[in-house]
Amino acid sequence: MRRVNPLPTLMTLCNMFSGLWAITLAMRSIHPEGGALEAADLQTYAAGAVFLAMVFDVLDGRVARLTGMTSRFGAELDSLSDMVSFGLAPAVLANAVFRSSAWAGNVTLGRVSWVLLALYAAGAAVRLARYNVEAISAENGSVSSKGKEYFVGLPSPAAAGLAVSFVLLHHWVSHNAKDLWVEKFMALALPALMALLGWLMVSRVRYVHVGNWFFSGRRKLVPVMLIGAVLALAAALHELIGILVFGIYVLGFLAWDLGRSLAHARARRRLRRAGRAAPPPDARLG
Repeated sequence: MRRVNPLPTLMTLCNMFSGLWAITLAMRSIHPEGGALEAADLQTYAAGAVFLAMVFDVLDGRVARLTGMTSRFGAELDSLSDMVSFGLAPAVLANAVFRSSAWAGNVTLGRVSWVLLALYAAGAAVRLARYNVEAISAENGSVSSKGKEYFVGLPSPAAAGLAVSFVLLHHWVSHNAKDLWVEKFMALALPALMALLGWLMVSRVRYVHVGNWFFSGRRKLVPVMLIGAVLALAAALHELIGILVFGIYVLGFLAWDLGRSLAHARARRRLRRAGRAAPPPDARLG
């Protein structure tokens, strides 16, 4: 094994530690020990720990590429850390939200919720394993440049971001809504959303590699403007910024890929019709 670069490795481990912190806070929120922190507060901090893991996940990859120390060891360690932070932590947090909601006493719904959350965790595991298989060369074990422009399947950090943003939205609605059924509906919808995110992670839907797009040398003004717009929205709508950003990313590229697939299907049908309508070669010669 080549020499391990300590800085990106440390950042990858900080990613995993943040995920472990999120799991710990989420589990504590199911049965709060009392004191100043209630279940909603602990779950909010757990969501923040998942966002912190995303920061470390971005930094470790950038540092490894800048120093030329990308390796199979780093790729495998990154996937293991991502599984903790973006696979298990959101599932545990969503389970804690469901168990602390008005549906906590419903055994049947609790079991269905657990199955849906297990599907999310399984989707994250398959997504990360498939990415390693596609990104790592089978010949020499080096990390290839496959998928620089886009990901095949929803990236696990984006899936986790939308999941925990929905948790934050759920708490904001619960605090401000007067109707209890709104809170109950969102608590019931969270496991279904998680299962949908699990399917998107193992799908063949194309999602743009945002990190490479932002840091590419071909675009300089657009990323700065987008970052400024996001910061402005965060200042004005800090409770909703997560669900807006991640929702636009997940649903926007899902609609874009669906439209691209439909356009390709129409083009293939036109080619087949044109082929059937063309006269045979002998008729053209005559």
